[in-house]
Amino acid sequence: MAAQGIDTLAYIQIFLGGILLAPALETAIFQVMPFELMQLRRRSVPRLSLSISTLAFSAAHLSISLAHAEQMLFLGLMFGAIYLWVRRRSRKFAFCTTAIAHMTHNLVALILLIFFPQLA
Repeated sequence: MAAQGIDTLAYIQIFLGGILLAPALETAIFQVMPFELMQLRRRSVPRLSLSISTLAFSAAHLSISLAHAEQMLFLGLMFGAIYLWVRRRSRKFAFCTTAIAHMTHNLVALILLIFFPQLA
């Protein structure tokens, strides 16, 4: 059962862009950069880094809609918290874990939109 009007090529483009590339890029920009740049300061404050990360992530989604950006506040906070929590153990795994969490979220959202388009 596929959504009407979307062909196979479109699904491939959505998968590559929205499920693989965008989450990896957004993780690098909105989680890794704020936390690592703040870490360069001698007195890094995790809460400040988390706040900056969350607000930047949400602001990046304002072009979709204000309501969407508001929803992204929670996700930005969640992805930032995941990054911080895993980073205590490993920087490399912090990026991978956060990106995979983001990819999983986007994949579930895409599946829900395909099978339940009325949710959009």
